[in-house]
Amino acid sequence: MTNNDITLRNAGALTNIGTGAAIGVPKVIYAERFPNADVLPLLESGATVTTGLFHTGVFDASIVGKFRRASIVLGSVGIDGAAQIDLNYALDTEQPCIGQDSDLTPFYFNNPRQTSRQISRQIRRALQRDSNVDVFLVLEARNNPPVGDSGLPPLLGLAVEAPTGNSFLSVDGGPSQQRTTSNWVVEMKFTPQEENGS
Repeated sequence: MTNNDITLRNAGALTNIGTGAAIGVPKVIYAERFPNADVLPLLESGATVTTGLFHTGVFDASIVGKFRRASIVLGSVGIDGAAQIDLNYALDTEQPCIGQDSDLTPFYFNNPRQTSRQISRQIRRALQRDSNVDVFLVLEARNNPPVGDSGLPPLLGLAVEAPTGNSFLSVDGGPSQQRTTSNWVVEMKFTPQEENGS
């Protein structure tokens, strides 16, 4: 068996788990943008978006890395550099999202309303209509999560090499501000169209 998935990832190798800006505050939202120019050609070639992956981790092995929810949404980046996303209109959501310990946590795009093929068609049409629309994978932390001896909540991994400007962070209900010093370790996977067209 050969895995023929196509992976989009803005980050290099993992260098850190978490950022101090997201520790000890409520309403923490991580967002990773996958630009229109990267996603649309894959969907137009017949590929199907199937999975989002977040590199999550905990500092205390006794703690379950539980997050409030993971979502895939459409949005854009404003002239102020903040991500404009509305989580009330997510294409798919997993709630709660149980994170892996220092590993990639999968979020599969299939729900009772839509299959991954239907979600892919919806994304493709939106990206074709407006070149300013991008795809975002979003991971929301729980408020006041249980912590172990370290006092640290479950966190998202990041890479400090070659920041791309596609990672965003919102804390305490504030805007999703663009990070210029690191990338979240988040991936989006696609399955290419089979040669027989199925």
